[in-house]
Amino acid sequence: EIARRYACHSQVVDEANGVIVHSAFAAALAAQRFACHAGMPIARAALCRAVETGVDRAAARARVGIDADAFVVSTFGFVNHIKLLRELVEAWSRSRLAAKREGRLLIVGQGHGDRYHLELQEAIARSDAAARIAITGYVDDAAMADYFAATDVAVQLRSESRGETSGAALDCLAFGLPLITNGCGALAEFPRDAAVVIAREFAIRDLVAALDDLEGDAAARDVLARNARD
Repeated sequence: EIARRYACHSQVVDEANGVIVHSAFAAALAAQRFACHAGMPIARAALCRAVETGVDRAAARARVGIDADAFVVSTFGFVNHIKLLRELVEAWSRSRLAAKREGRLLIVGQGHGDRYHLELQEAIARSDAAARIAITGYVDDAAMADYFAATDVAVQLRSESRGETSGAALDCLAFGLPLITNGCGALAEFPRDAAVVIAREFAIRDLVAALDDLEGDAAARDVLARNARD
C-alpha cells in the first residue's frame, strides 16, 4: 500500500537534472508525485520494440504443441491480480470460443503459488472448458516468441498502474496480434485503430463482446494486425 501511495524513488529524482519516461501517463504521474520539482523537465521516449517479420506461424505452433486449427487467445506475463486474469478466464468461458472445440485460452507466464495463483487455478477448474485453458508456467525467450507467433488474439489487461509500460502489450503489437486491452495507465494511449480498447472499469460482458467480435471477424483482425505493426 505504501508503494502504491508514495513515490519510492524520490532520492533519485532529487539528484536528477530531468526525468525520462515511456508514456504521457507516466509523465503526468511524475509531475503529480514530484510537484516540488515543478521546473524539472520531463521527457517522453517510447519503449522500443522491433517489428517481427518473417514469422512462421505453423512452425511456432508445432514447437509449442498447438493444433493448426486452434483459435488461440493468449495473455502474457507474470500471474498476478493486476493482470485481471480471473476476469479474462470468466469472459473467455462465456464467449463463443469456450463452446468450440478449437477454442484455446493460454496464460503464458509464471505463477508463484500465492493465493491469487491458487484462486486463478480454481477459477479455471470451474470453467466448463477447463481442459482448453492452460497456464504455461515460465517459458524462455524463444518459447515466448513462439507463443506470440501462435496466437490469434491477445488480451493484456490492468487493474492499476504505477507508471509502468507493458512490454508484453507492445510485443503483441510488434508481432501483429489483434490486441484487446483496457484503458488503464499507458495502455489507454494505444491508437484505437491498432488495438481494441475497452473501458478501464469494464464489465465482463464488454470483454466477452470484444472476444466474440474479433473471433467472428477475420477482416477486422487483419486490419488490427497491420495497424499494430505500423
